[in-house]
Amino acid sequence: MTQALGRHVLVELHDCREDVLNNVADIELQMIAAAHAAGATVINTTFHHFAPMGVSGVVVIQESHLSIHTWPEQNFAAVDIFTCGLHVDPWRAVSYLKDAFRARRGDAQEIPRGTDANAPPAPVPSPLSTAPIEHNLWFTERSENLALSLRHSGVVHQTHSAFQKIEILDTAAYGRLLVLDGQIMCSEKDEFVYHEMIAHVPALTHPGPEKVLVLGGGDGGAVRELARHRSIGHIDLVEYDPAVLQVSRTYLPSISACLSDSRVHIHLEEAVAFASFAPPESYDLILIDIPGLVALQSPAFYESLYRALKPGGIAVAQIPPPGFFDLHFAKTLQAQQTAFPGVRPYFAFIPTYATGMLSFSFAGKGEICPLANFDFDRAAAFTARHALKYYTEEMHRACFVVPPFVKALYTSGDT
Repeated sequence: MTQALGRHVLVELHDCREDVLNNVADIELQMIAAAHAAGATVINTTFHHFAPMGVSGVVVIQESHLSIHTWPEQNFAAVDIFTCGLHVDPWRAVSYLKDAFRARRGDAQEIPRGTDANAPPAPVPSPLSTAPIEHNLWFTERSENLALSLRHSGVVHQTHSAFQKIEILDTAAYGRLLVLDGQIMCSEKDEFVYHEMIAHVPALTHPGPEKVLVLGGGDGGAVRELARHRSIGHIDLVEYDPAVLQVSRTYLPSISACLSDSRVHIHLEEAVAFASFAPPESYDLILIDIPGLVALQSPAFYESLYRALKPGGIAVAQIPPPGFFDLHFAKTLQAQQTAFPGVRPYFAFIPTYATGMLSFSFAGKGEICPLANFDFDRAAAFTARHALKYYTEEMHRACFVVPPFVKALYTSGDT
């Protein structure tokens, strides 16, 4: 009788629950459990979660492998189980996974591999029951032409608010990571770059800001940096999703600590609408801390910000970076220039953001230059007093240096 060297089972699981198929940490645990149910010895794992949906992964076993790819939006998972040796039963893994993924229907077929009439089943080493499993869980943020993957140890928290999916991941390189609808917002290790640059560039250019509006920024990082300025007595924070505030307070305390500052007034509203109805000449600074906001390319949005600023006021925004996003970068600056007389881009570098080249825009109500007459001594004293990690008076000067390839993307009379 012909003996197969390996048993290969192809499995299709239908009508699974969407949330089950989109949880990379749980899928890894279930695939490991399925391998154990089959009698296999697990060596290591590698799993990726793709934004916004889908998980791919493999469990390497001493007797070969189990692999999976999920389509949560289709409630479907495809599983590949290959085993060799006499003591492993792949059909036990099939049964386990059908229950674990709550599949209403499952189809499977076994294909014998490497048949040889003159050879017994391939020998398999004795199980390494005491060997530790090497886990490799990966989160991938993907756009049309760019992807960033981060290794993590699991999902610390996951919820679906009324507006979006919110996740906290515990990454190996960057600490806890806040992810909204599959898009990276900030990480514990490098968030200070973003928040120091969006807050202190305008706050130290202004001679003495007192009232500030922050659109977005529910993680609390921009508020934390603004709270360092003694002259600021009132901060309006506009965040439309209360779940972001709660998750940040619970899981990112080093970032969100100043959300409870008495100067901070939280408004659970949509940012564009709030800005549209803001009283004229009411703010010294406005920070737009909302990545990917469609209104960033709307002249009407910037006209409302211009009205809301006091004379001499400053508006800064995170904007799409040049490089992969040249068109959006240019359109955003052009929209701002319809309302503000002189708009300048400035830059910082943060590895967890697309391209690593983080872009901001600086716009003033009136003839305001972030370099001419800037008080570098004041900025140096502030930096030293608060032991800032990225922003310095030298960085303030350097961040406004525009590379030629970026300057070619837009027109500004002040640059």
